[in-house]
Amino acid sequence: MRRLANILILTTLLGAMLLLLDDRPSSDQIQSFQIQGDRTVAQIEHYKEASRKYPEPREVQLPEAPFGGWVYKLSIDGSFSLQLGDYGKDGFAISWSKEQEAWYLDS
Repeated sequence: MRRLANILILTTLLGAMLLLLDDRPSSDQIQSFQIQGDRTVAQIEHYKEASRKYPEPREVQLPEAPFGGWVYKLSIDGSFSLQLGDYGKDGFAISWSKEQEAWYLDS
């Protein structure tokens, strides 16, 4: 019985340590990133309205952000994507798909 109690305590402590080490963003931070991304999408769309094409990646001034920063890519079909985070590395990714006109969160 004492051994089972020790195992439960150890398991609880390990779980607490993992939570402390988890550096994924909070839901408030995700919301802040999405607002930041919305502004960037609006700037990209404004550029397209003025020039009739989406800007090249080197022409887009992306906001400062953690988790490797924002990544803007043009698609072959003429649309674009915007992403922050890498699920494999950061444990989350938030991305905008022009095709779907929506944000997606992988966490």
